Amino acid sequence: MSEALKVTDGLVISRDYPLKVDEKKVDTSEGHLPIEFIQDVGNIIPGLEREVYGLAIGDTKNVTVKAKDGYGEFDQ
Repeated sequence: MSEALKVTDGLVISRDYPLKVDEKKVDTSEGHLPIEFIQDVGNIIPGLEREVYGLAIGDTKNVTVKAKDGYGEFDQ
């Protein structure tokens, strides 16, 4: 049995997701195609990119991304 492919730089990542802000769902891939990005080229927010390293096909993980690691701190 071969070892499962793990997320590393340059791989195309495809994943379903719900996006919650303060426990309220604000976006989801449900009913749509999964989000796709290339790992480690800046196609997705840094906090999420860091959290998927090492995951394998079929893995699930709950991720909390702080504002500074997403789109930045709130600015009026």
